Amino acid sequence: MELLPLYHIYCDQLISYVTKVTQVAYISALKGLSFTLTGYSSKSTIKEQRIVSVETIEKRSTSRKLAPRYRVLLHNDDYNPMEYVVQVLMTTVNSITQPQAVSIMMEAHQNGLALVITCAQEHAEFYSETLNNHGLSSTIEPDE
Repeated sequence: MELLPLYHIYCDQLISYVTKVTQVAYISALKGLSFTLTGYSSKSTIKEQRIVSVETIEKRSTSRKLAPRYRVLLHNDDYNPMEYVVQVLMTTVNSITQPQAVSIMMEAHQNGLALVITCAQEHAEFYSETLNNHGLSSTIEPDE
């Protein structure tokens, strides 16, 4: 009767050992290493050898090209009030804060041209068209 608990402990240890050996074999296989597995049974020693090989698959380099960026330029005009230009800039380009919109408007007023935003072409076309639809003068050009 006392042999039964020992047998269970032995079986649990054997299962734990086999699990660990299997994990080591799997990790070794992933690293491309050869691995020798030696297992034991309760009756006799069984020696089994397995060579695990992993085929290396060549991964092609997939470099993505970034979409070309475009600048949205605001041109000065003498028709629209400054407050209106600031409001249109803030509603058209949501990321622009009021101080940034004032700065852009003042730059266009003083220099004749101001950079509103640099973004992907599709967004730049949308921003420029929206500014133009609100009576402002804007263009886009590729960012260098």
